[in-house]
Amino acid sequence: MEKKISVVIPVYNVEKYLAECLDSVIGQSFRDIEIICVNDGSKDGSRDILAAYAKKDSRIVIFDKTNGGLSSARNTGLDAATGKYVLFLDSDDLLHASDALSVLYQKAEDNSLEQLFFDAEVIFENDDVKEKNSNYIDYYKRKNNYEDITAGRELFSMLQSNWDFKPNACMQFFLRSFLTDNELTFCENILHEDEVFTLECVALSKRAAYINMPCLIRRIRDNSIMTTAQKAGSIYGYYYGIRKLIDFAEQHLSIMEEPFAGFYLQRIGVMMELAGRLYYKENETEKKQVAAGIKDRSKFEFAADMLAWEKIVSLKERLQYYITEKKSQQEKLKAAQNKIQNLSEQLKKEKETTAKIRKELSDELNIEKRKLEHIKKSTSYKVGRAVTWAPRKMKRVFKDNKEINKRKVYLIGTPEFGNLGDHMISETELEMLRTIYPMNDIREITMNEYWNVKEHLKEIISENDLLVFHGGGNVGNLWPKSEYIRRDAFSVWYKQKKIVMPQSICFTDDEDGEKELEESRKAYKVPNLLLCCRDEASYRFAQKTFPCDSLYVPDTVMFHKPLLGNREKSIREGAILCLRNDKEKALTEQEKTDIINIVSRKYSKVEELDTVGEKMTRETRKEGLRRFFDRLCAAEIVVTDRLHGMIFCALEGIPCIAMDNSYQKVLGAYKWLETLDYIHYITNVKELSKWIDYSWKENYVYPYKKYREKFEPLLQKLQKQ
Repeated sequence: MEKKISVVIPVYNVEKYLAECLDSVIGQSFRDIEIICVNDGSKDGSRDILAAYAKKDSRIVIFDKTNGGLSSARNTGLDAATGKYVLFLDSDDLLHASDALSVLYQKAEDNSLEQLFFDAEVIFENDDVKEKNSNYIDYYKRKNNYEDITAGRELFSMLQSNWDFKPNACMQFFLRSFLTDNELTFCENILHEDEVFTLECVALSKRAAYINMPCLIRRIRDNSIMTTAQKAGSIYGYYYGIRKLIDFAEQHLSIMEEPFAGFYLQRIGVMMELAGRLYYKENETEKKQVAAGIKDRSKFEFAADMLAWEKIVSLKERLQYYITEKKSQQEKLKAAQNKIQNLSEQLKKEKETTAKIRKELSDELNIEKRKLEHIKKSTSYKVGRAVTWAPRKMKRVFKDNKEINKRKVYLIGTPEFGNLGDHMISETELEMLRTIYPMNDIREITMNEYWNVKEHLKEIISENDLLVFHGGGNVGNLWPKSEYIRRDAFSVWYKQKKIVMPQSICFTDDEDGEKELEESRKAYKVPNLLLCCRDEASYRFAQKTFPCDSLYVPDTVMFHKPLLGNREKSIREGAILCLRNDKEKALTEQEKTDIINIVSRKYSKVEELDTVGEKMTRETRKEGLRRFFDRLCAAEIVVTDRLHGMIFCALEGIPCIAMDNSYQKVLGAYKWLETLDYIHYITNVKELSKWIDYSWKENYVYPYKKYREKFEPLLQKLQKQ
């Protein structure tokens, strides 16, 4: 009775791996199979293992033959097969999962396939083998997906155009009648037989497909055909394979059939180059010995072909050498130019910073001098000097440290890049600090300035000063530059009062994240440190992880009074999409396309606007924010997965549909805004259709006074500090 699947397994001296291979087959959930094991003259214990398994499972059929090579064994198994479908499996490999055959059978049956491609994963016998054959780590995983059911030639063209075609017979599932009707068999007595077999199959199959999953586990080991150097055998294999493919093409193909003919010839070209490279590395004596092994063709014809292929390889290697050498020289030149440019910019910044600090100190000194001169000219001062002459003489040895000890506030780590959210945070941090401290007592130090003026800051920052660190979403290892500044500052100003403004915390769940978390944990173990968190998850994490005080308050921007105020809906038009395209994005390209399609059905004008743009400084950020809000406030509705995209809409009363980023900080901010009836949070793109048709009111006003009350715990901490 015909089985549904025939699994053909050639066996030759694989006693170490055979049991694992057989177990992966007999353990399949799909039971209606025959397992044809062709013992190709094994000299180890492989035959005994086959016999033992055959006693336990009647589906195993053993064929014994004298050693004739892999192709001969596969052809023997194919002749004996009765299954509707055939799968070739090497005896040192194994099936990937227990449902592999079930998945392949169902896909082939549902689509009436003659040929079904699939992927494979790789295991290495040991680390040494892995190091020598590292090129195989991802070799059997295709880079793209191919969903169409097509003729073999069309599918091959798509695969080869991306170099995703893998000439491996064990990574294909065949309709047996397709192979037998077309008399497709393996070339015997040569290596690289799969190059020929797989190309002939794709040229003749009328219905072929690819399933994007690994169904096979390839074992890379020492002393296999793949890893053993067989120069002469490989050269013969490529040579005879090329001749057979050319003969096959003359019978079955047209040179005018594009793109298939071009890609078919490309594969032949690859084989020519591989053969030429092997031949190129031989000395003259070895080349003559290789030519002497040719049997069925003129030795001179072989030598002429190999000489031509060798020349191609030689020219390619010389060209590659020149390209590599030129690239190396260009990189060295570019590196030198970059170094000069960086040093020039660094020198310029240091000069600007030094001049700025000198001016600030000079301005402060001049102010104090003018105060002193004014006091000295007054009558009360002159009378007081006379009356207090004796007490002053007694106290002359003491210094009045009142002005010296006057507190300064340093806002450290503000941005100089193009993220408008961070620049808005900076503006609001300064606004908040000015409600408590006089403006001339606040010093802003940007990220870039910090490292340039650090040594100077060591001299002027006293124990009485307060250090405030820029907030945002940068505690963690996603945006490490800010974290490095904090760690360094905590160690330098160990005793000073330190406040980290509201933050989201994210350390990735990998080796790098664990390493950086441990470094931060050590750095945050300092006195007088308060870490503010803007979402519940970060707050809980801080309380559990960091050895410092923590506080739960909203994102700093919610303290800000609206920049432009509420605008009438009558002057608003269309929708704005404000979506991420960086390492924090969670949306796929397809989901972004779906969002555009959904929004476009309701709004004829759909504009894309990002909160990240051109680089800004503290001098230009107000103008940059104004330009952004002018565009934002012209929209009827905003769809965003950016935290500050949502908060900006809240400030200006703009209806907003918000989605999360890759580590849920948008949801954390939304918890503070969920009472606003014009800000809605959705968990997936499917929910967008409902809210895009929602009937929004004409006017919404941000209750900023109410939100300022939520910052009272932080304001009290700033005042007490």
